[in-house]
Amino acid sequence: LRRRMIEGPDFVWMHFPKSGGTALQAFLRARFSELPDVICDPIDPQNQIWHDSLTKRAERDETFNPSPKRIMCGIRRLPYWVLSHVHFAAGRKDERDPKVTRDMLVKGITSVEPCGPVTADMMLRSFQPHRVDRWVKNESMAGDLQTAFEGLRYAGKVKADAIPRVNETIIYRPIK
Repeated sequence: LRRRMIEGPDFVWMHFPKSGGTALQAFLRARFSELPDVICDPIDPQNQIWHDSLTKRAERDETFNPSPKRIMCGIRRLPYWVLSHVHFAAGRKDERDPKVTRDMLVKGITSVEPCGPVTADMMLRSFQPHRVDRWVKNESMAGDLQTAFEGLRYAGKVKADAIPRVNETIIYRPIK
């Protein structure tokens, strides 16, 4: 079973958490879902494979070979990523209290998971040792996406003036 976030004949798009990935994947799915040579992962909260690194994807599917393809991934400026991740963790419905403090934020810790403290550096390390050829910045998503797809088979399908936001970070409780 081949399972990847979004993979086309000449690209792999990876979802970096809290970097506009939900908006980007909705935009790309709307344009690619009917194409026979583009594979979109199922969105399943019980099996969150859409955050996989290339290494994890290769472990799930031994036929997966990203080498000849352009690797793309969303990214966000660090202060906005930190706020988005903190508020995402604080808003979970599973009753986990992340207990993020100002001291933790100063150290770059955005939540505490069973694996330990989560930082942006930790999240980025999960993408190693593979390359990312094109980063699509949250702040300039539509333009960066067009640049990322230049020269690829479906470049014409990603033209847009803007990509609608999906999960806007809303500050709803103070961080102690």
